[in-house]
Amino acid sequence: VTQVDNALGDLLDGIERLPYGDQIALVLVSDHGMRKVDLDTVTDLITVTNLEGTKIVPSGPNASIFITSDSPRADAIRDALNDGLRCGRAYLRNEVPASLHYRNKPRIWDVVVVVNPGAMMGIETQPPVGTHGWNPQDPHMQGAFLASGPNILKGQRIGPFESIHIYPFRRQLLQLRPNPNINGDISVLAPLLGTDEPSR
Repeated sequence: VTQVDNALGDLLDGIERLPYGDQIALVLVSDHGMRKVDLDTVTDLITVTNLEGTKIVPSGPNASIFITSDSPRADAIRDALNDGLRCGRAYLRNEVPASLHYRNKPRIWDVVVVVNPGAMMGIETQPPVGTHGWNPQDPHMQGAFLASGPNILKGQRIGPFESIHIYPFRRQLLQLRPNPNINGDISVLAPLLGTDEPSR
């Protein structure tokens, strides 16, 4: 935290010294929050069911399982995990909740284990003290967003929002032509904008 704070201070000081520093907008974001791992909820998947003949890839606190044999075994592994898991749920790839946007990627394997916030799927490794990757609706997973500069209203606050809305906000600041194929919506962060006119 101290290193980041010092680096940000150097950046702000450097901007202030520029002859055009008052024309620069600064948007500071983090990609996610962090949460402490509840060590009482760490579960080693191989203690829950027989995973011989599979490949397991941890993904933060969650895990994906590639079934190297027939498809019906994926159903059986999902069901066995759900019978034994105390702090999460296993899904076939096409069953993962749509809100997680995690179904239609080729890197998603046959069975996906999604754990409750704070819990973690251990795979014969020592869990970290804290991590990220839980459901983005968990308040601990929220990232930081700060913005200042011309055409950004001072002292404004805005509630939690999805990071997809940062792109149209920056596009508006830079007065760039919008890409029509995005999910973000300028109206979400528009209350932070003072004017539609670009700074000269």
